[in-house]
Amino acid sequence: MKKILIIGPIGDEGGREMEAGFIASALSDHFEIYVFSTANITKTSQLYNYHFEGKVTSLKEALYRNHFSLRPAALLSYYRNGQKAPVHYYVNNRCNSSKGLKLKEKEQLEKAIWEVDAVFIIAHLFSMRTKEVIDIATRGNKKIIFRTTGLIEEKRTFPDYLEKVTHYIHHSRENTDKLHDHIQNQSYSIIDQSAPNEELLLEIPPVKRQPQAFAAIGRFSSEKNFHYLISAFKHCCEKSDKLFLIGDGELKSSLIEERGDFKNIIFMGQMKSEEVAEFFSEIDCLIVPSRHEAGPLVGVEAMAAARIILSSPVGAMPERLGDTINDFWFEPGEKETFEREFKRLKDLFAGEVEKIAIYNRRKYFEYYAHEKISNLYFSKVDSILS
Repeated sequence: MKKILIIGPIGDEGGREMEAGFIASALSDHFEIYVFSTANITKTSQLYNYHFEGKVTSLKEALYRNHFSLRPAALLSYYRNGQKAPVHYYVNNRCNSSKGLKLKEKEQLEKAIWEVDAVFIIAHLFSMRTKEVIDIATRGNKKIIFRTTGLIEEKRTFPDYLEKVTHYIHHSRENTDKLHDHIQNQSYSIIDQSAPNEELLLEIPPVKRQPQAFAAIGRFSSEKNFHYLISAFKHCCEKSDKLFLIGDGELKSSLIEERGDFKNIIFMGQMKSEEVAEFFSEIDCLIVPSRHEAGPLVGVEAMAAARIILSSPVGAMPERLGDTINDFWFEPGEKETFEREFKRLKDLFAGEVEKIAIYNRRKYFEYYAHEKISNLYFSKVDSILS
């Protein structure tokens, strides 16, 4: 059985972690899968949401386990910091030589990469260590599969090391064109995401009433555009309408200030993946206000849950909803287009709402169900390794 190393800055929470878990689980029936995180990762990581049972380790964990000389300073730092994190988190402290540490890091990366047949990178194009991983894999004559995450920014030139990748996998045509219009490497596929907690989402009855309960889900950061959403919603919602904001982040206090004493907007806090899936039964419409996205993952979750979607034309959303009758688009930053589409939603009859919701779920079944996406990954990886 061929060995594949899934590698990237895979932490505890986020779309990358769930994607890594899905890919690892999808490929583990056919290949020997190892996950190597260049970030900090614990047993609570959303990587495990898909019940992956293979070996998972991190660069710091490998350093601590394999280099006894790093342990004394790491232990000292561990106790000085009140034992707040696992001891291997502290290997990169000021007592351990930074030059020596870098050499040991490279050694651990080489050891992990050279023991497998292929490297499967899950990261942003410019994530820390991306170049190093590609260079090591190239020297080891390993196949390199690169699943890009996040938005690829418009550039005229890209680093030469990106030409060494065997095959790219992107979420959307938008990301594909932004990279491959400017590099010679034209080996790529477009494979979108599948919804976590699929079984739970598919059990939710399709919405069939005039939309009143709306939700936006994601990190409270600038690219998610929640400030705009709050302002636009306050301007055009009716008394019976509610907007639930699910997430957390650095902008939370300013978003609460933006909301003021407007009681129709409710902050729900951070939710676990299964809690988000359950909450879809409480809403009628998902709003995606983002300026920049690769997916987002919550978009396919809403389709699986048979909910209506009001979205900016961001990331993979235009492709996901292209063949549906869910045609509610606004430009992020333009309140007029949001107000227009919000009013169109509010004018729908219950039967029209149900029809749109059923179409969305049907599109999910056809293109984004676990089995469909898993088969796409296996087929592509198998052809590359063969």
